[in-house]
Amino acid sequence: MCEHHQTSPASHFMQKAVCTLPTARGRVTLSGHTLIETVGDEPHEETLDDDARRRALAERFGIHLPTPLPRLARG
Repeated sequence: MCEHHQTSPASHFMQKAVCTLPTARGRVTLSGHTLIETVGDEPHEETLDDDARRRALAERFGIHLPTPLPRLARG
């Protein structure tokens, strides 16, 4: 299953960027442009634009992306 999640085009992890961290009250997840903050069993979802997504990555996950994002080579 691990190989499937890493390589299958049908896998959620191959369709968009995902990062998640546990918090003192639950979990915070960024899936594509959706920020999900779960406190206990209660998730709260927010759709972010590109700037808000970049801020969430920096503030919530400590991930600082270059501006502008580099284009990936195809092939």
